[in-house]
Amino acid sequence: MKFLPSMALLGALSLPVFAPDAVAQSAPSPYETQKKQLKASAVDSLAELAAFAKTGVNKSVEVRGVVKGIFSRGADQFAVMLQVPAGETLVVAAPVELRSNRALSSGKWVRLLCKVNGYSGSDVELLLQNATDRAEVGGAVDAPNYGADEIVVQTQNKRPAPRPDDVIIASEVTLPPTLLPPPPGAVAASAPQAPRVLSSASSAPAPTRGNVASRRAVVPRSGVVSGSRSSRNPYFGFEDSHRSAFANLARRTNPRLSVEMADNIAAAILAASKAHSLDPRFLAAVVQVESQFNPYAVSGSGAMGLGQLMPFNLKPLGVGNAWDPHQNLHGAAKMLRQNLNTYAKMENGTLLAVAAYHAGVGAVRRAGYQVPKISTNRYAWKVYYAYKALAPELF
Repeated sequence: MKFLPSMALLGALSLPVFAPDAVAQSAPSPYETQKKQLKASAVDSLAELAAFAKTGVNKSVEVRGVVKGIFSRGADQFAVMLQVPAGETLVVAAPVELRSNRALSSGKWVRLLCKVNGYSGSDVELLLQNATDRAEVGGAVDAPNYGADEIVVQTQNKRPAPRPDDVIIASEVTLPPTLLPPPPGAVAASAPQAPRVLSSASSAPAPTRGNVASRRAVVPRSGVVSGSRSSRNPYFGFEDSHRSAFANLARRTNPRLSVEMADNIAAAILAASKAHSLDPRFLAAVVQVESQFNPYAVSGSGAMGLGQLMPFNLKPLGVGNAWDPHQNLHGAAKMLRQNLNTYAKMENGTLLAVAAYHAGVGAVRRAGYQVPKISTNRYAWKVYYAYKALAPELF
């Protein structure tokens, strides 16, 4: 009998040892609790975010996607680059005390709880409040490949892309003076700009004047364009035959670019395309998807610059400085041309060339000359839509 109180006491003391686990399994996480308190709704595209921000300044929202990079922003702040399910990229500012959150690492699918600090046009300023890499209970979104199926469904049973001999422009095409790149050194590249906490929709731009459908040109497979309007402009199916067309595309996609840098990028696109006999609209579409025309972009895997070249590819492509738009785009154009040549005799050769640019020619070969994985498939269709918007007469 003397042992009973001790045993009772031991039993009472043992209960808390096991009780917290049981409670933790049923209790919501701190992230979910905070999300509920802030009444934060989830968005999966920049359009949804912009629509929310119109009336949601100082309110909270949940953005979901894959962390593409982490950047320092001084002593008290850093920035998270996130690719949302729609395929677009945004940058979220974060207080330095959240840097220890284990969810914030490159390549992870995360949910970010953010405060809308400001809104202007299509640009939304976000401040990180919390982050988790745990899937929402009962939620359907749990992987970086969210949204890929929708893109495939929209394009199935359609010609995927022009054939490689439509993309490779005949070397004898003469460019009008307005399309020629400036002499070396005529355009100075602007200094690198620190990432700002802004997001911008990256949908393919429309022509600056007129209706695309009414201005379509006929492009023979030789790449030489006929017709009075088209003969002045071998690339565009609409009237803007100036280098400014590519500069405007760059600035619409990336409003943070200076006028000088946008013009420098436009000149680089034209020079690289001419050197490798590529349709510059094709190169521009790849750049739009790869880096959003950010010459200082760095991916979580280390890809650099406008064409997102990997470090091990720089030397074979003849690139000494990946941050120089002209060198980077010459390397990107060279790789694209090599890929187009590799798959030139295949019906889906252009699609495979884009897939190989993303995943490598080895991955395409191992997949039986098909797009090797879902993320690459999604990437290839994004390039498809960007190119189609710029070259409607080829589709």
